Parts: sequence; structure tokens; C-alpha cells
Amino acid sequence: MDYKPGVGKVVVKLTNPEKTTAGGLILAETAVDQTNRGTVMAVGKGKTSDAGVVIDIPVSVNDVVMFSTGAGVVVAIDSEEMLVLREEDIFAIVEE
Repeated sequence: MDYKPGVGKVVVKLTNPEKTTAGGLILAETAVDQTNRGTVMAVGKGKTSDAGVVIDIPVSVNDVVMFSTGAGVVVAIDSEEMLVLREEDIFAIVEE
């Protein structure tokens, strides 16, 4: 299915949290960090300034981003859970 997020919105596929440590220990479910990371799947049109200029959203498809806890709305797209975020909820692009 093709989809285009609304103005100032970004669709993100959540990253699964790590369930083992770097040393190979398996973490209990309660100890697993709830991730606030995901991969950008689609980017909407940027907002328009008072001068009428469209300000692009500074992320691209396939960027890994970090976002605020509790941000966004969970939606199902092609039977997968995705998160629709506001541009303001994204606070970092992860460079790996």
C-alpha cells in the first residue's frame, strides 16, 4: 500500500529492543529497555512558514531516529505496527 504522511508527520517502523547484553546475557522482559528508536518509512510535506516557504522535514526514508517517550500514534500499515510522529517529536538522527 502506498501512503503519504500528512504535513509535518513522519511514519516510523519501531526498532525491536535488544534482549541480550553485549556479553551474551539474556535480559528479563522487565529489564529490556523500551526503545524510542525507529526507521523512517515515509516523510510528509514540511510545514509552511509565515512567508509561504515550505520548510522540509530534516529526515529521510531509512534514517534511524530517536523520539520522545509516548510520542506519536500507533497505526497498522500492511499488517505491521508503525508509529506516526510529529516532526517536533524527533530529537535525533542516529548515525551508525
